[in-house]
Amino acid sequence: MRNIVAFHVKGRPYALKFRSKVLYDLTKRGGKTVIDLMQDPFGGWPDLLWAGLLKDHPDLTVANTSGLIDAFVDEGKDYSEIGKFLRQALEEAGFLPKDKEDEDGPEGNAKSPDPLPAA
Repeated sequence: MRNIVAFHVKGRPYALKFRSKVLYDLTKRGGKTVIDLMQDPFGGWPDLLWAGLLKDHPDLTVANTSGLIDAFVDEGKDYSEIGKFLRQALEEAGFLPKDKEDEDGPEGNAKSPDPLPAA
């Protein structure tokens, strides 16, 4: 499936798979757009991470996703990588427009996405 972005925490794989219904409910409930949520790393990213993981992890809560972010950072990974995963997954799913540079690359040529970090 094209619109999946995978990452690992504590050796366990996670795959972000955004669905319209979940994002619709999230934005209606919180009164924020997807862009608002992306611009709020501490208040929005846990919600978006929850929404993206919910399909494969139906028992997951937003509090659990905050713990997942903490575990990710505790492994020495950069907090900003979470935002990159979220943006890439939302772009791939068509919920955010792709960055012009992502499509054309700095030289005007298509570029491959950066590889995901190893487990």
